[in-house]
Amino acid sequence: MILGALIGVPLGFLMALSPAVRDYVTPWMSALYTTPRIAFAPVILLWFAIGWGSKVVIVFLGCVFPILINAFYGMRLVSREFIEVGRSFRLSRGRLFAKVLLPASIPFILAGLRLAVGRGLTGVAIAEWFGATEGLGYMIFFAGQTFNIPILFVCVAVFAVLGIIGFQILKLIENFATPWRAELEVK
Repeated sequence: MILGALIGVPLGFLMALSPAVRDYVTPWMSALYTTPRIAFAPVILLWFAIGWGSKVVIVFLGCVFPILINAFYGMRLVSREFIEVGRSFRLSRGRLFAKVLLPASIPFILAGLRLAVGRGLTGVAIAEWFGATEGLGYMIFFAGQTFNIPILFVCVAVFAVLGIIGFQILKLIENFATPWRAELEVK
């Protein structure tokens, strides 16, 4: 997920700021994002073998696109008034990005990260269904095949707890990164 954020956020910003990058990346993004990840799993396993590499690629593919799309729209939907105020203060392009564009797009990026938590956990399960001999995804698959309902429910509950923990961590990051939003939220 971290790798997805490290690639998705800058690429989303580049797509928002450069029509050439947007025109090149959009068809690839659309094709990869709309194709079910479970269809990619066997191919990824062939390319990266059974192990950590294939799991990382499957989880990465699940996480990077929600982050990229939200970073793109976060940058594109910054209010023109904010940009004009920054320009009236004669901010350089770098300072305009750092002081106006980036802070205004943080809520969108965090929304993409929230989506990526769920998609990343789903990617873990998918990666472990194909060719793994251990892990939560493997245990869910094996328990489902052998009708071991108690193990199945425990593993699903662990995934749910991991999702809750991921969301809570992102909530803490959001509270730190966007302190002004607490004033705007409806109680």
